[in-house]
Amino acid sequence: DLNKTKTFLSTQVKKTIVLNIHQSRNIIPGDDNGLSDPYVEVKIQSQKKYTSVRYETANGIWNESLIFNGLDFEINDTKTWPVAFVQVWDKDLISSESLGFNYVWITDLRYKVNSLDSIIPVWINLHLPKSNRKQGQLLISFNIIEEDKSDLISKIPSLDISPKTELYNFE
Repeated sequence: DLNKTKTFLSTQVKKTIVLNIHQSRNIIPGDDNGLSDPYVEVKIQSQKKYTSVRYETANGIWNESLIFNGLDFEINDTKTWPVAFVQVWDKDLISSESLGFNYVWITDLRYKVNSLDSIIPVWINLHLPKSNRKQGQLLISFNIIEEDKSDLISKIPSLDISPKTELYNFE
């Protein structure tokens, strides 16, 4: 019945997806010096968000969260969950060039729903058009929060994932 469907859709609780962009590795160089000025663009449904630019690096470290509010999908039916289009760009003075992209099915990754438990992020491969070769990787994780529990968004623990550096003594 069409009226029941309209009522169900209008009363369905909207969701927020928090996409945590942690870091990249093995990104192809976008500049002549062998480095890039990478930033990440993510599209989910009709929304588009960006990380900040990391200048002069081969591997960006962001530890940033991109928040997508007001999304429509059924929390108990993962077939209705949106797909994220993730693209890494090299920022240049005049334009930007793609360093790699991927379509990310949230259900294929680690995620938490209405939870503040920590999430172990996952490396996703990046690709370029007309190439099957891996073009680097991006470390990401997701939180999904229903709008009636939106107070959880500000309480999601930050996850600082930075490469480990060891000091060596050459004596």
